[in-house]
Amino acid sequence: VVLALGDYTRCGSGARATIAKNAGAAGLLTATTPVGMTNIGGIPGFAMASIENAAGEAVLAAYKKNPANVITWSKTPSDVMVEGGGTVSDFSSYGLDGDLRSKPDIGGPGGNILSTYPLANGGYAVLSGTSMSSPYVAGSQALFYQGKKNGPRGLETRKIFKNTATLTKLWKGKNLVSAAKQGAGLINVMNALSTTATLTPDHIDLLDTVNFRKTHKITIKNFGKKTETYTLSHTPADALNSYYDGKGYPNPAIKFEEDFATVAFSQNKVKIPAGKSATITLNFAEPKDGDAKQFPIYSGYVIATPSTEGSPAVHIPYTGLKGDVSQVPMMDVQRGFPKLSQIVGSSIVPVPEGKTWDFKKETAVILYRLGSHSPDFSARVYDATNTFKGYLSTSQGPAYGFSGRQKNIKDGQIVQAGYVWDGEVFPSKNSTAPVALASGTYSVVVAAQKKFTKGAYPADFEVYTFPNVKW
Repeated sequence: VVLALGDYTRCGSGARATIAKNAGAAGLLTATTPVGMTNIGGIPGFAMASIENAAGEAVLAAYKKNPANVITWSKTPSDVMVEGGGTVSDFSSYGLDGDLRSKPDIGGPGGNILSTYPLANGGYAVLSGTSMSSPYVAGSQALFYQGKKNGPRGLETRKIFKNTATLTKLWKGKNLVSAAKQGAGLINVMNALSTTATLTPDHIDLLDTVNFRKTHKITIKNFGKKTETYTLSHTPADALNSYYDGKGYPNPAIKFEEDFATVAFSQNKVKIPAGKSATITLNFAEPKDGDAKQFPIYSGYVIATPSTEGSPAVHIPYTGLKGDVSQVPMMDVQRGFPKLSQIVGSSIVPVPEGKTWDFKKETAVILYRLGSHSPDFSARVYDATNTFKGYLSTSQGPAYGFSGRQKNIKDGQIVQAGYVWDGEVFPSKNSTAPVALASGTYSVVVAAQKKFTKGAYPADFEVYTFPNVKW
């Protein structure tokens, strides 16, 4: 039996199985994620199983102690607690969105889910990802509608799900998982059906230090059949820091910090008659801890707990960024981006400064990596007198507009994007067709508008210039 242990790249289990089978193995054990168990797809007629990383280490230690040791499988089914079960998956994405709005909204079970699979590959497999969690969330909504035939619909349903979701910690974690990771929590249909209260709004965006929104009002609605007393409280969550190494591009290894905001309530308890609502004023203060130059994202939850035993508490997440988000680095200059390169066949090759291009025979590409979303990311051309001539005409159209950030690493490779350039430009954002430029010497300028700025060029942009571009 082959043991695959400690490889966190999430290589396909089917590929692992094929390699093991071709090597003469009787089966495959995989323990390839730091927490919990990995996906199992596999191939027909070949035994495979997923085990926890700690169990994999134990198997390896037993083999090293005595290679003659054997593994015995029980034929009796049993239920066991999986390490990390019920916590946020390590591969789940982080928020916030490009405008510092609270994302994600809510989570669903998506790790190690037994699901249907192509018949040629066995018919069933243990899979992970949004393809697993999305059906669960959709089914949760169907169950809720079945239980509340005359109840809320649409956005009101989403609010109830967010208000009543289960808040989680990381495996062996001390604090709640950041709201920028778990959103409002793990969807909980029973809580959603049982609650007699809602909190509005369903999230609070504090933005950054410069644009800090200190004061907010929340409304508690009691749609139950009796008067209820609610106690207001606040629980902070882990802060997220991905700029701690000073490299100007977010580090994929997030650093968790205890940078906690504080919340003051206009009243800590409120009694609300059946069918009525009450409004509470919240005053937030940014965390005292945390380096504003490293832009930590902090978060937490405002909770309203009813006095009736067994009634679920309701909550809303809040998120904010300590520091000036307009100073967040935009382009990955540390790794040499952006780059003016040439497409030769199926390869991309660097070019020397001052190269004279023949766009009838050659194709240029500007490679770039954005570490943060940009409201307006553009590639512009200026002539020798620094007169603006237009936006690059590329395979994607004119080179300007909103652009999201690139993934940091995928399959062990640095992810990059590119503008494939045909040598023409769009003279303005109102132009409907590109034009050719006369032969000469130009500068190509790549510009990324910083967040929360008005877009005045060049003051509100991070700018990189390729001088002496000739054709």
